Amino acid sequence: MSAETYRHITARPASPIIGAYVEDVDVSSPCDPAIYEEIKQALWRHHVVFLRNQPMTPAAHKALASAFGPMVPHEIFPSLDGHKEISILEANRDRPPENDAWHTDVTFRETPVLASILHGLTIPPSGGDTLFASQAAAFDALSPPWQRMLSELEAEHDVVHAFGETNVLKDAGGEAKIAELRRTAPPKIHPMVIAHPITGRPGIFVNSVFTKRIIGLSKRESDAILTTLFDMIKTPEFQVRFTWEPNSIAIWDNFGTQHYAAADYWPADRRMHRITVGTAKPTAARLPQQLAAE
Repeated sequence: MSAETYRHITARPASPIIGAYVEDVDVSSPCDPAIYEEIKQALWRHHVVFLRNQPMTPAAHKALASAFGPMVPHEIFPSLDGHKEISILEANRDRPPENDAWHTDVTFRETPVLASILHGLTIPPSGGDTLFASQAAAFDALSPPWQRMLSELEAEHDVVHAFGETNVLKDAGGEAKIAELRRTAPPKIHPMVIAHPITGRPGIFVNSVFTKRIIGLSKRESDAILTTLFDMIKTPEFQVRFTWEPNSIAIWDNFGTQHYAAADYWPADRRMHRITVGTAKPTAARLPQQLAAE
């Protein structure tokens, strides 16, 4: 696969389906908006992009993130002192990792985030990779009858369903935090097949962490369909795997991907800083006329 040369950056595809390494650029300090624009173009094309050797300051992290839209603090994760937009994702011997499940970030919101920018700080000696999968590729692999069926369905996404028994929620306040989330972040209903807000490409929009049930179906029917879709995203051909190094960056398209943080490094330390940016309301995809009519 040939590298793609922009005016300011080079994007080297990591696989035919998903992922690219962005090279020949330094974003460790705030830089020209034209550079950020080219990184955005590469992201929408490849779903997720990776950069190496970027010793980011919080200011640089926020400058890069702001290029994708307004920064959105997380409801539960602790934040960096003085920088409420930067969430701390940390695991160590006393705090085992809890994000080793395929998911899309914050789909429990009415308007989930467009992108996430994750900066690796403390990296384990081995392990701790992050895997990304294309929700568009998973949709394309479905048979036309399944595509039509799913395009007519909606599913419920629930933050408490995801975080109810986790240490991160206990640290944030436990039962009191759950009660607060029930008031401030009640379950949301989204289409199961969405049109990407930037590219318009159809993609599956359910995940094993936040998606609780399919609206209008029995539990047995809902569980059967969701299990099939949750298994599909595990297909290696839809995926790319990123091995972290200190000061690496991953930026992913939250409407086009799911990700999985491998927990094989525990009990070693792993610390990341993440900013989530931009918002959009998931809208149902319109299938091509010939497919919808079959």
